[in-house]
Amino acid sequence: MFLAKSESTGSPLTSLHDIPVATVPSESRLGSNRVELLTPRSADPLLRQFLTRFVPERERWHRYPLDAKGSRIWRLIDGRRTVAEVIAAYRRANPEDDAQVAGRIYSFLQLLQDHGFIHVKRR
Repeated sequence: MFLAKSESTGSPLTSLHDIPVATVPSESRLGSNRVELLTPRSADPLLRQFLTRFVPERERWHRYPLDAKGSRIWRLIDGRRTVAEVIAAYRRANPEDDAQVAGRIYSFLQLLQDHGFIHVKRR
């Protein structure tokens, strides 16, 4: 399940000058350029300790796979780039995408924030 909004979303994404910061780990799927976002199966420290001892590593996490474009955007979120810089870097790497890509990236970042996968730092 996604993290609750109140746990890690911080300030709402309101400006192209905001800096998105990842709040969850991720890993690339083997043999693919796709990313999976990871959240622990339990927030309870005792249950997590149990899971660590008795459950295989791969099964200790909820996994949220991103599509190819979402994975490319996720890799641009480094805690230093602003939203505008993420959009510009994506456009440079993917010039074939249409003019509406900026709005879609902004919406995607808002969705990531709404589900607790990123928070926003003000510049």
